[in-house]
Amino acid sequence: MIVPLREGYDKERLLIGGKAKNLSKMMKAGIEVPDGFIITSDALSHFIKTHHLAEQIDYLIQTEENPNQKIQQCFLSHEMPSDLEKEIRSAYDALRSSSGGSHVSVRSSAAAEDLQHQSFAGQYETYLNIGSYDHLVESIKKCWVSIWSDQALRYVQHAEMNSKSSKISILVQVMIQADISGVAFSVNPITSDSDEVVINCSYGLGESVVSGLVTPDMFIVSKLNHDVIHRELGDKECKIIGTAEGIEEVPTSQQESSSFCVNEEQLKKLTEIVQEIEDYYQYPVDIEFGIRNDDIYVLQTRPITTLKEVTEVD
Repeated sequence: MIVPLREGYDKERLLIGGKAKNLSKMMKAGIEVPDGFIITSDALSHFIKTHHLAEQIDYLIQTEENPNQKIQQCFLSHEMPSDLEKEIRSAYDALRSSSGGSHVSVRSSAAAEDLQHQSFAGQYETYLNIGSYDHLVESIKKCWVSIWSDQALRYVQHAEMNSKSSKISILVQVMIQADISGVAFSVNPITSDSDEVVINCSYGLGESVVSGLVTPDMFIVSKLNHDVIHRELGDKECKIIGTAEGIEEVPTSQQESSSFCVNEEQLKKLTEIVQEIEDYYQYPVDIEFGIRNDDIYVLQTRPITTLKEVTEVD
């Protein structure tokens, strides 16, 4: 029920989810991606079957306006099955050992995520800077339950989703304590200009940018010569940083908010990475990235679903 992230590129999407499959493909292609492992969708089915939860889940889905909270309480009150617990602990210990004891991130990776016709971006849960095994297990269970959140059910318009049809895996990765994070688009999402890369970034972890918490710096970079065509200084009002207990939102300094957070060389590297990923998939993409000590890590990659005439590719 565990697959190393670097081995997930040829696994079924239903087994490991779109997010994990895309990142595994990037690792194989030589893109810098934080190491990790995937808890397959079979693990959720195993958890439900072991504790005989199917009927209870289905009842809550049918009778509760928002069943997520009660299903979460149910999941948190049950232990991991012993065989699954052994696999998760072994993979977690090995990852921490290979990364020097780093904290981890825990993200959902659903089968329907990051497809070309719909991305499901932001519909399921993410937990950052997890520093203990107990916190890891709790985060896994909460990610599982997010498939039945009111937001996710409304998004897919499948309120009839039940315990048997649910397919969600979990991606556990080394946590990158990013100095700078953001998103980058291989095509200008406003003008659809395919010769422009658009980069939005700010200080700290990327949640501040993807959640809209801050006004990030914005750059438009030419694919042809990597010149910066346009730049806008964002307020970058605050940043999210890792702490011993998780994450914390703190104000940015006056110097940080009044200066651009990336330099010309970093913009060039980001543009090259985005172009390389677009060339790999042969369709427009957006990525989430983190920069730590001038190293750039790709944290997610998906198609840009808002552009016209996006061709379906398996």
